[in-house]
Amino acid sequence: MGSPRIKGDRLSFHVDGVDHWADATSVVMDGEDLEVPDMHGEVKLIRLRSWFDVEAVQSTAAASLWTFCWEHQGQTVPFAYAPHGNPLPTEDQPHFTGVLTVPLAPRLGGSAGRTTEQTFESRFHIVQGPLRVTTTE
Repeated sequence: MGSPRIKGDRLSFHVDGVDHWADATSVVMDGEDLEVPDMHGEVKLIRLRSWFDVEAVQSTAAASLWTFCWEHQGQTVPFAYAPHGNPLPTEDQPHFTGVLTVPLAPRLGGSAGRTTEQTFESRFHIVQGPLRVTTTE
């Protein structure tokens, strides 16, 4: 029996208290690690920095993620990421929380076409966390 998998249709990405799951087409939490040798010659990995690579629909609507980024460039705001989309964190389906920096203004526009929809990509740097949350207490 395998482990339960994360499904792409159940994402929750709260930024500053608002869930932007409907705008996001992809959210990937990632980071950069550094190998550091200790005094005994053993190599340890430490996380230098973490971030979210986000792809989302372009929308100039007031409640859109695009507009939030436009209006909050460079600000630090709280986040909560639930890759399983579950409303409450559990041991098997945790949430990840912390503080991130809103990137500079995302791109706007793209290719022309009757059925073409525009998206943007941005990197949201995590400045505090991420903290793995497994309980509501």
